[in-house]
This record gives sequence, structure tokens and C-alpha cells, in this order.
Amino acid sequence: MSEHTAGNNPVAAGTKIKSAWMEYVEDSLDSSLVRGGNVFKAYRTTTDQSLTNGVATTLLFNGVTFDVDSLYNSTTGIFSTAAGYYYLYAQATINGLTVGKVATLSIFSSGTGDMATNQLLTPADSEYGFILPVQGVFYTGVPVSVTVKLSLPAGADVVTLVTGQNYSFFTGFRVR
Repeated sequence: MSEHTAGNNPVAAGTKIKSAWMEYVEDSLDSSLVRGGNVFKAYRTTTDQSLTNGVATTLLFNGVTFDVDSLYNSTTGIFSTAAGYYYLYAQATINGLTVGKVATLSIFSSGTGDMATNQLLTPADSEYGFILPVQGVFYTGVPVSVTVKLSLPAGADVVTLVTGQNYSFFTGFRVR
């Protein structure tokens, strides 16, 4: 299990972060829980993606830590599933959104629309940004394309994603 030092994140600089989710995935890789493969983790390596206020933008996680079956496309942000049950988790760490505004992160399927959403009101102490997670176990009866979308309120805020494997990422695996 690797450790990452927090930089521009909602924890104090110099604090070591261990991702419980990554520890769980790494432990599961050798277990019977992950039967179908389709294990992946992609993360944001740069902050240069344009995020438009008032529009749901597909997040492009352009760095890939692992992708067992090569089903995640880092150019389009699409995870292509086969039929089955999946555990998916996405997280966006955001800087620059005005205090009191609501951001929405969604796991979106080409077959069913929003599979899971989470909204967060920007906290008053968001000097270092804030973390917005979304997760769930999903069933797809047919192959679908799955993406992560971030919706920002209308306005003139300049919003960026905090980069790095533990800050803004999309991960998951096929359960069965």
C-alpha cells in the first residue's frame, strides 16, 4: 500500500493519506470477490480540463493506475461494461467553487442515465477545496458505457480538479 502526501487538498500539507478504498481493492484482487475482472482505477493527472458552469461535464481521468481488461478509455472517460454487477466509486476534489453553491457528481450510464448522484453544498471552510464522492453497486443487463459527470451551478467561478491518485479518480470492479 503506497502513501501519498497531501498537497492542495482539504487536509494539512504533510499529512500522509492512506486510501481505504485502494487497500480494499488491492486485498480483493486476490480474492474470489472479484470474479469477472474488469478492475480499474483512473485518476486526474492535470487540471487543464475545461469545466463549464451550469452544464454536466464528463470528467476525463487521464491517468490509469491499473485496468485489468483495458475497458477504461482515458481519452473519452468511458468505462465499457459487460453485463453484470459492478461496484463503482468516483471522487472529485474541487477548488474554486464559491461558498454556498451546490456541486453534483454523478455516475452516468449510457443505458439508464444517472446511476448514482451526490450533491454537496460548498462548505465555508473550503480554502483547500472539498471532496465530493459518489458510489454504488449497479447491475447492467447489457453492456453499457459508464462515465462520471460533474455538474456545477451557473456563475462565473473558475473551478479546477485537484490532481493525483487519491484526490480525483474513478475506480471499480465487476463483482459477478
